[in-house]
Formats: sequence, C-alpha cells, structure tokens
Amino acid sequence: MKLLICRLQTNNKLQVLFLRANNLKDDDVKQICHALKPDPANPASVKPLKVLDLSYNPITKDAVQIVAELLEVNRTLEYIGIAKCGLETSHAIKLFEQI
Repeated sequence: MKLLICRLQTNNKLQVLFLRANNLKDDDVKQICHALKPDPANPASVKPLKVLDLSYNPITKDAVQIVAELLEVNRTLEYIGIAKCGLETSHAIKLFEQI
C-alpha cells in the first residue's frame, strides 16, 4: 500500500485506477483519497485521475464518505466504482449529492 500511495502522490499522468477485489478496508481508502487530494496551496497539484474503481472490496459507508469528501476538492473524477461492496443505497447518498 505504501508504494501505491507514494506513486499516487507523485504521478501526474495516471487517469484510471482499478483496485477491484484487493481486500481494501476503509483505512486503505482513506490513504488513497488523501493522496489524491490536491494541495490547497498549489492549485496545479490536482491529480488527473478520472476513474477510481473500488468494487468488490469490504469497505463501509465510512469509506464512501471519505470518497465523497475527495469529490469536494478533486473534480477530475468522472467514475467511482463501488459495486459489490455490500453497501446500501443510503450509504452512497453523499456521493450522489456530489455529482
């Protein structure tokens, strides 16, 4: 995970990231989202990631909330996959509100 986080922080070309079925937990999603957040002091630090697929991971509504918070500051994301994570529709409301 540390290598992935390091790459996300330094890579300015990555547009698609599929992390399906990697047994990611909420804390992993939190670290990934933190790495994708732009630096407020540097507007050019926005990551160009367009696709983030977290499907088939045992994440909870807390991870979805963290992703929704990422969407507040990183508007380049066009697709977020959360299929088959065991979530209910009510857990994804915050994501819907950001769209």
